[in-house]
Amino acid sequence: MTLTIPYIVYDPYTENVEVTLDIIAEDGSTYYSKTITVDHTPKNWVTQDYPAGNTTFRITCGDAVEEIEIKVIPSTFDLEVIQDSLVLDFNA
Repeated sequence: MTLTIPYIVYDPYTENVEVTLDIIAEDGSTYYSKTITVDHTPKNWVTQDYPAGNTTFRITCGDAVEEIEIKVIPSTFDLEVIQDSLVLDFNA
């Protein structure tokens, strides 16, 4: 499922600011981290890759930190290659 988190970062002293986007897994480990430079216009953090469990999405700019915790339920969909009569398997 695609998750979209809208945000705006404003620093009155500069036009562009450095922002770190972190996804923290339930066990406290960093699942994903990316540092980007943004301006003062509204942005969307869009992701489809995050772990199951109580997952924290953190936006950090300098000393300012905003966290959103979301309970992610594991998928019941089982995705696997059908091995019956497999002649050729392409792997990207």
